[in-house]
Amino acid sequence: MTSASESTRTERATPSVALLRALWFALIPAELAALTLRYLRPDGAEGAGWAVALGGAIHEHGIWFLVGLFVLFSALARYWLRGWARRLKLDAPQGSLRRSYVVGTLALAGVAAVLAASLRAAVAEPFRVHGVSMLPTLEPGDYVLVKKGALPASAKGERGAALGLARGEVVVLARGSERHVKRVIGLPGDRVTAGNTVSINAWQVPSCDAGRYFRFVDGRFVDGRLAVEFLDQAAYLTLLLTGDFRAPPVERTVQAGELFVLGDDRGLSLDSRAWADSASAAKLGDVMGPVERVLARESASSPLGWQHYFKRLGLDVQSEGIDVRPLEEGIRHCLARRPPQTHPPEAGASVQAAAGLP
Repeated sequence: MTSASESTRTERATPSVALLRALWFALIPAELAALTLRYLRPDGAEGAGWAVALGGAIHEHGIWFLVGLFVLFSALARYWLRGWARRLKLDAPQGSLRRSYVVGTLALAGVAAVLAASLRAAVAEPFRVHGVSMLPTLEPGDYVLVKKGALPASAKGERGAALGLARGEVVVLARGSERHVKRVIGLPGDRVTAGNTVSINAWQVPSCDAGRYFRFVDGRFVDGRLAVEFLDQAAYLTLLLTGDFRAPPVERTVQAGELFVLGDDRGLSLDSRAWADSASAAKLGDVMGPVERVLARESASSPLGWQHYFKRLGLDVQSEGIDVRPLEEGIRHCLARRPPQTHPPEAGASVQAAAGLP
């Protein structure tokens, strides 16, 4: 005759129970650990002292933090589910797993899936960068976070702050079935001339040479000059090719409901210089949202194969395979010489008036 304890052990050995155990005690804790390490990790380069120390420790010993978080979340799941099981009397001998437990688990998984889909549609969406058009700011394979809802429908076609966009901001554009990540240079009404250097309404955007940039990336050798460009409140890196590879200048007026966008790699970017006519121009309605942070970056040197979790876009230069110390010194030199005037004149205004000159 089978005892109650043997019946319970038999019940717990069923495939349904084993699957639920794997879900609650392995898959979900592993996912929570990875998400915590990716999105809640301190930057490691700036902020409070404890944040810098913790961020550096995670970068150096990320695998052990991942294991520790997995154990923590698995233990919490066991503690929580044990109390739930007692309330539902799941420990009582039964021929099959209690239906309410299965339904509750499936309902919880469904709610989580709906919530994730809703957040992706309304709040933020991950995007994987393809190609080298945004070097050196973004690398091929980078995962970035596209901020949704930044452009209210009522603001489409308007200018300035009402757009929810600023010159110098990085955005993702949806052009048919293609996605492009570019930097906003011109707003409606601006007269833009763009090649290796850029001018807006006859005012040249300040640019400072930071040194030679060369490396092998995405199956090609990139060699050019790294420059810091200053536009409105933004300071960002651009890559300027030299010699016969210099980009020919293109001049056009940004029409209502459009934007003028460029890749930071001015020699290898498909952008508004190629989308010259109104039919192919970058439209405000194409903007999925701005990009402010890198979710994760592939790295051969990182313990987890990834680095820069949730890192804000900045002026850092990638160090894989090259000595970046001369470039970092050049960037600091450029920032120390930031020009006093970084805002272009309005269309039709004189450059002297915009600079406050008589």
